[in-house]
Amino acid sequence: MKGKGGKGKSEVRTPYEKVQRSEGSHGWRDITFLDLFPYNPHYSFNGFRSLFGASLSILFLFAVFLRVVTQVQTFVSSDPVITNKVLGISTFDTLFPLPQIGAKIVIDGRSYSNPRVLKLYFEQATLQAGTSVRYSSLGSKSCSIADPAGVVEYTSLLCPTVTGYVFGDFSLEQFQYVRVRVEQCVNVTTWNATTFTYDVTGSTTGGDGIENSCLSESEVESTLSNAVLLVYVTETELLPDAWTKESQHIYTIQRVLPSSLFISHQIFLAITRVYFTARYVFETYNTKAGYAAIGREDEMLSDITTTVGEDNLFHINRIEVILRLDRVYTQQVRDHISIYTLFESISASFLFFIGAFGSLAWFINRHYFLEQTRGLDIRKMDKDQFDKYGRLVDKSFQMPRELQDMQAE
Repeated sequence: MKGKGGKGKSEVRTPYEKVQRSEGSHGWRDITFLDLFPYNPHYSFNGFRSLFGASLSILFLFAVFLRVVTQVQTFVSSDPVITNKVLGISTFDTLFPLPQIGAKIVIDGRSYSNPRVLKLYFEQATLQAGTSVRYSSLGSKSCSIADPAGVVEYTSLLCPTVTGYVFGDFSLEQFQYVRVRVEQCVNVTTWNATTFTYDVTGSTTGGDGIENSCLSESEVESTLSNAVLLVYVTETELLPDAWTKESQHIYTIQRVLPSSLFISHQIFLAITRVYFTARYVFETYNTKAGYAAIGREDEMLSDITTTVGEDNLFHINRIEVILRLDRVYTQQVRDHISIYTLFESISASFLFFIGAFGSLAWFINRHYFLEQTRGLDIRKMDKDQFDKYGRLVDKSFQMPRELQDMQAE
């Protein structure tokens, strides 16, 4: 080969002297093709992939798969997302059925029932604005209330035959409550024009007939001095970590009947109205009526007074327990994890993992690529000098500029 400026012969290396690498040197263990984060240099070369990048890609796919599985599992079997909102009782627009209640009178540790001394009543009270309160009997029957824990069973109780309802407040248009009342026996008398005396014809608690007349005043007072009223109220609520599993408690009110005082004890029921939101579009919006628990209590003492009832008879009340709604109630919404939240969480996790693993693999691949092309002018290299994974397999000699014009003979 001769140069333009001289006559002598000079041997030079061919323009491209190939230094081959075995493309399949790793055999079946070559997992480079799994590298999802190649370094793509400028120009038109194949992206550079490495075993390190492939390892990070496998970890990336595993992390994304694990995150998707855990999020889907959480979405399917997650605890309810509970939101509570306290509202005024004026917005509670439905009659609330009274939870199960029972009552009994105990003397010396034993249940006592004798209408010739006293009697226990269950009554529904209704009050309309501008009118006086009206009472209607709910009846009574023998019953027992089992403790939800299964340890104790409260027996020898009286329960209302008809379900009572509570609604509203005293300051509203309509007000309803349930009253448990203990009345002392009072004899019913009629005027006898022949003897000019009052004859006993029965009693307010025992009924008609001389055989149902009250015991003597001393016997009544002696009995009442040891009497205790027990009222049992069943509280219900939904567990916060379950969708429909209920929890029940038996709340007990115990009051001694004083000899010269009238007790009016009020129990305010805290209502929780529960709404279940639909998870899917085709599901219905399920609403529960509500659950009741004891919110607070109040008590008033006064002198014993004789009142005239609707039957125009004299009545003596010794104690009453009023069950009514509290002035506020809780509106609880139990929501599912939405599908949007599911995809949002998965997308955020995907972006985080691809940013963490991808950035690390990209920088490592870039470092390896620059190392294998160090000292070479990448602008004068061809795509064919790299394999499909971006490995340099042809380190050709690049002719200096002053020799580029030489021609072979």
